[in-house]
Amino acid sequence: MVSIKIQSNDIGKYLKSIGPEMEKNLQKALVRNTLAVEADSVRQAPADTGTLRKSISSVINTGRAFVSPSFGANVLNYAKYVIFGTRPHTIYPRRGKAIPLKKVGGRVTFMKRGDSVAKNNKIFAKKVRHPGTKPNDFFERAVERTKLFVSRNWEAAINKTLRK
Repeated sequence: MVSIKIQSNDIGKYLKSIGPEMEKNLQKALVRNTLAVEADSVRQAPADTGTLRKSISSVINTGRAFVSPSFGANVLNYAKYVIFGTRPHTIYPRRGKAIPLKKVGGRVTFMKRGDSVAKNNKIFAKKVRHPGTKPNDFFERAVERTKLFVSRNWEAAINKTLRK
């Protein structure tokens, strides 16, 4: 017959001895993992003007971290429409009586301030029926793409501590 005797105070001592080392290694893994998700989120984000990509940043504290678009200049407002999409809706002019549009390669798009467009390519509309936009959850894709990297980092951090 085989008997194994484990005294709880031995386990307690062992856990106390590896605690600070484990915490340090897990914090390093947290930083690596957060930065990996942030970098992939930036790569996955759509880039019309680059504002959304530039706004993505991470906040890392002891034991927790998150990645999100920053809150400045209505970027967060814009991000939610990109991530969750929009339903079909009607757009009315904010100022004036018409919405300035332009033809570009057979496509009609909104004019931005400072756009120089030939007279025959300008269009004005009293309203525009927007078809809506499909959701583009680039954060979810970034998390999915970095899953293996992240799990290997956690595993390595734990193994590094337990080997000592």
